[in-house]
Amino acid sequence: TTTNAVREVVTDGENALLVPCDDSKALTVAIETLFGNSKLYRHIATQGYHYARETYDLAVMLDSIEALYEELFD
Repeated sequence: TTTNAVREVVTDGENALLVPCDDSKALTVAIETLFGNSKLYRHIATQGYHYARETYDLAVMLDSIEALYEELFD
């Protein structure tokens, strides 16, 4: 959905298809779009996977937390 928090994590058309909250027709269109366009489906799936690995990998998260603590306590 297009809630604020989601927009901070994903990019519409790049690693997700965003639809308005409480809009079942838009959700249906998005799902049908993915089922009908395997190239788009693969692109979004691949980009989503890479984004998650690059952003939420344990080593990346630990490095980010360590950098934050160093910044706060220096």
